[in-house]
Amino acid sequence: MNTAYLSKLFSQAVGVPFKTYLTELRIQTAKELLGEVARTPGEVASATGYSSEESFRFAFKKATGLSPRAWRETMRATARPVRPQLPGAKRPRQPGRRQER
Repeated sequence: MNTAYLSKLFSQAVGVPFKTYLTELRIQTAKELLGEVARTPGEVASATGYSSEESFRFAFKKATGLSPRAWRETMRATARPVRPQLPGAKRPRQPGRRQER
């Protein structure tokens, strides 16, 4: 089997391309790790599979619109906990709200 075929099978099964899934999973994990005060962006980059802190910062900013440092500061200021969400998963319906079609 070649990688293009496996990627196609993955996309059909999960609903998003493998690269998109992996990037979203890495960014979600990075958000959780950035919530841990003792972790530096370099440590988070390494823990989430990025080859360098620079490539991590670029991917994080592209995905979130904020640098890892700015994201961390924003989260501290708003004091909202990070809720893990697997890429491609549907968000839970909020009670009392109608779903849009």
